[in-house]
Amino acid sequence: MAIIAPAKVYAKPVSFDSPPRPIFCYGTLMSAAVYCKVVGTASAPLSKPATLTGYRRRQVRGATYPAITPATADDKVEGLVVHVETHDQVRLLDLFESDDYERQTVRVQLAGEMVEVDVYVWASGDNLLSKEEWDFEDFLQNRLQDWLRDKEVFGDQPEDDQQQHPHGHHFVAAARELDRLRQANSA
Repeated sequence: MAIIAPAKVYAKPVSFDSPPRPIFCYGTLMSAAVYCKVVGTASAPLSKPATLTGYRRRQVRGATYPAITPATADDKVEGLVVHVETHDQVRLLDLFESDDYERQTVRVQLAGEMVEVDVYVWASGDNLLSKEEWDFEDFLQNRLQDWLRDKEVFGDQPEDDQQQHPHGHHFVAAARELDRLRQANSA
């Protein structure tokens, strides 16, 4: 079985005695259903609308999820600041995002003030990104139910089916690791 590499972490350290730093979600994790499935909780955490300046959200080629990359000072990404409940949930999010992303600490505009959060920034090359903006409303209307049913993304995938997934071993291995960590956390 392949071991999936989690997101690279360049975020400021947080003491395990302190709560995790909030995460700025700008893609599929803005859906409470997707977020809860990834971290293995039944109820959505506290989240509030926020804006990240100096970045651009783009569609990942051949995928139904986005990435953000540094851009001009005029570029903005709308999203949600999500209050992550535990450090184990941060580990699950790092695994879900994989080493295609880097977790970095940034400042976002939230209710008229600047707040420090972590965000997953694309780390796998511009050639894998479309010039198109990713559309959250389109995802909710046309892709969300497929995502929630996708055992290859969220686990319980038989060994012989992994070659059928468009992202191959990468998502399947991540799903297995997410399953393992969720089961360990619920025991």
